[in-house]
Amino acid sequence: MSLGLGITIGTSIEFAKYTGKVFKNISVGDIAIGNKSLTSATDRVKAHYIGDTQKIKLVLQLGETTLAAPLSDFILDTNIDEIMDYVAAYNKELSFIERYNLLTNKTSKTFDISYTYDSSKVAEFVSKFMRKASHPSQNAAIQISAQGEIVRKSDITGLKLDSNALINAVYEQLSPQACFQRSLAATKDTVGTELVIDTSNFATSIPASITSDNLSHLDTLVASYSTSFTPGTGSDVNIAIAAKSINGTLIMPGKTFSYNDIIGNTTLDKGYTYATVIVNSMPTKGVGGGVCQVSSTLYNAILRIGLLPTERRPHSRPSSYVPLGLDATIDWGNIDFKFENTNNYPLYIVSYVKNNKVYVDLYSDKSLLSKTYKFNSEVIKTYPSIAEYQIDSNLPKGTKELISKGSTGYQVRISRETYENGVLSDTTVLYQDTYAPVPTRYKVGA
Repeated sequence: MSLGLGITIGTSIEFAKYTGKVFKNISVGDIAIGNKSLTSATDRVKAHYIGDTQKIKLVLQLGETTLAAPLSDFILDTNIDEIMDYVAAYNKELSFIERYNLLTNKTSKTFDISYTYDSSKVAEFVSKFMRKASHPSQNAAIQISAQGEIVRKSDITGLKLDSNALINAVYEQLSPQACFQRSLAATKDTVGTELVIDTSNFATSIPASITSDNLSHLDTLVASYSTSFTPGTGSDVNIAIAAKSINGTLIMPGKTFSYNDIIGNTTLDKGYTYATVIVNSMPTKGVGGGVCQVSSTLYNAILRIGLLPTERRPHSRPSSYVPLGLDATIDWGNIDFKFENTNNYPLYIVSYVKNNKVYVDLYSDKSLLSKTYKFNSEVIKTYPSIAEYQIDSNLPKGTKELISKGSTGYQVRISRETYENGVLSDTTVLYQDTYAPVPTRYKVGA
């Protein structure tokens, strides 16, 4: 009993020493504040968790790209004042056993620090850095002139940052524990005034879909075809616009070329003008007349590197600029000319107008030159044009007047001869086309 009384008296005497002070073995966060006055303890806690932190800049870095901002931009407040109020009242709340355990180092008490963050500032900071550091991939590019001059542009690998992971990394550096460790280090002069977060772990490379290596074999003129036109008819204007539109088109292996997708609707606002078009087998004026000559020229060019169309139709009447069965008509929204690049190498189209001719040059890998192709257009049936008469009471009886000139119809068979290194290796019938005859129409007097 005497021993217990002695312990009680001793503990009470020792406890009395902490009047106006923080009791022994008390900490706020990682800072021991026991046996200090409340004012001194509060100053020490704030110096570590607020003062030193506000002097530090947070820096996001990816390679040579950086973005910095003071930590004070992101921390709105702490719970230090509330915690110190708890500390001040804590002595009075201790039981005898709790006092004894604290005095004899059997227990300790820690109050946790927390921060209130400005989440919008954190998100804005991260977003700004992402806009600065990340970038989309850029495909390799190639440009070939009508003279065969080649200019290449290398691909660029893109970078994408994980915004959620980056935001979490920022919050980790804003945590009370991280701020405490920085403040300790700062008192030892082991760090500067910047906290750098290396964001490379949050960055993902995005390769370009078309690389310089993909285009490295694109260096040889493998086919060329041209057709003639008459200047001053309107169609020459339309041909020039259409040729310019498909010029520079790159078609990767396995990809499909669509003439209508590239040309689009041939409207006046695009510079197209009126020229002769065929509607229901009859010539008339329409905006864009002549663009079929460009599609037909392209068609004959791709045939010469072994490609075949996936969508193609002949005109209703024979075309003057290509052999029978080797034309390709188009009609926006109705008829397209398409082909797939089934070769193993990219295909590049050079198209231009010169000396009343439209040219289509195709560039690809030189290995395509090991095969050459010859095309035969064979008329297997002829359909003569018939005369049609229309009574016109305004004409003198027994007279007639030409309304429209008709045309002969044909059934045509197209075959292809394949030569490998100059030796005929295959002859294949590709298809048959039919051009219906068009009657010659007259008005006759009754």
